[in-house]
Amino acid sequence: MAIEYWNPTPIGFYDVDENEKMGCYLEYLNNKTTISSLMEKNVWGDLVSSTLYKNKNILALKEFGNFFNLITKYVNQFCVEINHNLKTEPVYILESWFNSLEKFGFQDAHSHSDSVESRFLSGVYYFDLDSSIEEGIVFRMYEKDNYFFIKNGYRLVKYDYIPGRIIIFPSTLEHKVPFKKSDGVRLSVSFNIKIVSTKNV
Repeated sequence: MAIEYWNPTPIGFYDVDENEKMGCYLEYLNNKTTISSLMEKNVWGDLVSSTLYKNKNILALKEFGNFFNLITKYVNQFCVEINHNLKTEPVYILESWFNSLEKFGFQDAHSHSDSVESRFLSGVYYFDLDSSIEEGIVFRMYEKDNYFFIKNGYRLVKYDYIPGRIIIFPSTLEHKVPFKKSDGVRLSVSFNIKIVSTKNV
């Protein structure tokens, strides 16, 4: 497990233990019919299928307790490591959805901070056991003084698709999935985290 700081944006990546990994994968297999029924192609035409359009927070369903507990655990750990005070500002899963990406698909650069003000962190968990998938996630890191100079104002930082790895990052951080050349289906579950302040309660 580690946190890397990119001038000064923190990105956390954690390789979950084997019991957690198998627990989530079996939970996926047991609920594959439900997930498939909620899948819908992305409206932007980049060939990503997602459950988000039919269910905004699929991990709130009791059938996905392993996924819910795993993501909550590692998000809390990330918050502790970046010195976020969980006692006064606890975090909760706001949105969650399964993704499926086939060969020749991709996902354009985007962030998750465009519509819900309370979004704080976002992330992805690679729950599939297929180690042949090559396409991970790529972040756009803008240079502080060159935010609007797209051609030379940012650098790309890539994290590989590793089964059992969860990646957590600020919701404002732009990211994308590169053009998928490998065979097989790239499966993942994504999530957005919100803060609920207790300071004035």
